[in-house]
Amino acid sequence: MRRELGINSSNAPTLLDRGMPLLVRAKDIYEGWFKAVIAVLDHGSWTSKEDSKILEVEDLVLHVEDLSRPRKHPEVLDKVGSLSPAQLEAYAKQFASPDRMGFTYTYGERLRAYSCPKCGSSFDQISFIKEKLSRFPSTNQAVVVLYNPLRDSDSSRHNDPPCWNWAHFRLRSGELHVTAVFRSHDYAKALYPNLYAMATIAEEVHPAGPRRLTLLSASAHIYEADYKAVERYVGPFRLLYRV
Repeated sequence: MRRELGINSSNAPTLLDRGMPLLVRAKDIYEGWFKAVIAVLDHGSWTSKEDSKILEVEDLVLHVEDLSRPRKHPEVLDKVGSLSPAQLEAYAKQFASPDRMGFTYTYGERLRAYSCPKCGSSFDQISFIKEKLSRFPSTNQAVVVLYNPLRDSDSSRHNDPPCWNWAHFRLRSGELHVTAVFRSHDYAKALYPNLYAMATIAEEVHPAGPRRLTLLSASAHIYEADYKAVERYVGPFRLLYRV
């Protein structure tokens, strides 16, 4: 059982028992960002985490039918503190590089050079995915992992492990199906850049055919500091993407 928000803006949500996962369906990542952010605005609950207050929906599932890079980006991204079109391109390129670029980690480093700090070796997970799917098109073993317990686990302090933890790539009837899991997801500022970067990766893995995404955010949220801007600039889009 789950609460579901349909693709058509005229569909009213069916709200089931409190605490059930919330499913948001969208035709592309442009629509998906608006619908998902509005879902948090309308169905979120205020809570506190280690260092801030957030408006949160637990276990939000966003299903995007067409995981392609869009022809245009949401017009209000910069108004809510997200990235400009030029910054989006630079961010997506980071996913293609194993360089940490001075950060504790980058998603590109975890995808392209996942390392074992105790053995000194590294592994290119995207190359593995491409080779695995090429040799075994029906496999369900094409998985990448971004959380590294040997590097990221620290119970003594509030640290900053990767928000994106896991992804699964499958080919079904010529279509690439991607399932991704985030432990924590800033929907105002980070969701759209992450969707755009995932679309870029999916195109690299399966350039010739259609691609779709199912994304689970265990904690989909908007920070209290961003709430007023999100309500001001994204809220009016309820008229188009009512959830």
